[in-house]
Amino acid sequence: TRTFFLGILVGISSIGGYIFSLYQNGWTAGFPLEEGSSIHQKAVTIAFVTLVLTQMANAYNSRSSTASAFKNFFKNFALLGSVGLSIIFVIAATKIPAIRNAINITDLEKTEWLIPITAGLAVILIEETRKIFIRHKKQKWISQISRN
Repeated sequence: TRTFFLGILVGISSIGGYIFSLYQNGWTAGFPLEEGSSIHQKAVTIAFVTLVLTQMANAYNSRSSTASAFKNFFKNFALLGSVGLSIIFVIAATKIPAIRNAINITDLEKTEWLIPITAGLAVILIEETRKIFIRHKKQKWISQISRN
């Protein structure tokens, strides 16, 4: 259930970023959108970056179903390295023309990075809130058992 919920959240974030970008760049629902147009390319880029950043947040969230993602944050060097390299790659992919052209994305303005960053933080915040609730519920259950 947790994996399904997080998958839905990541999907909604990516599609939401795509649609938000379309509207921000002048597209109107009902009008055709040419594949490869600058509006389409910008929206695809935001969806791609959002997907990468939310999955990196999800990687840390997935280490435990109850413990905080921030617990022992720097202890798993393999995860830290792979998340770091993924973030470096996605930044490079939007900044280096050869990579951008190869995967058909475009550069993002500083303000456009707010969409994927906010989505990644939202994934962490929502999952951390769920974990706090689960830990509280578990502690309450344990204290009730210990009283009996």
